[in-house]
Amino acid sequence: MRTIKLIPGLPTKRLVKTIRYHHRHGEASRRALAFYLLDMQERGEHKSVRCSSTVQFAVDALELDPREARDLLRVARALQDLPEIDRAFAQGQIGWSKLREMTRVTTAQTEGEWLSFAKR
Repeated sequence: MRTIKLIPGLPTKRLVKTIRYHHRHGEASRRALAFYLLDMQERGEHKSVRCSSTVQFAVDALELDPREARDLLRVARALQDLPEIDRAFAQGQIGWSKLREMTRVTTAQTEGEWLSFAKR
């Protein structure tokens, strides 16, 4: 299994290239795509590529549905506070669909319970 490195603060050109790469590489790359889109949003890098928002960048450059782009940003934001769930996904213990849905309801206080439930 290949480890995906998540590197915040990439220069704009490398950030865009990395986002495009992970957009093309399936479920395992969804996590990285979410991470880099959030990094783009938090640093305002969408402006560097002449987009009014990160969602617009995802729609225009990646042909993502706006709802999917917003969902990726939501998941990435939630995972900042859910390291056990993030690790379980990285280790292949849970799939993207479970991870995505768990981030809708899980808090740092309930993370262990939801993770146990998802693994069953």
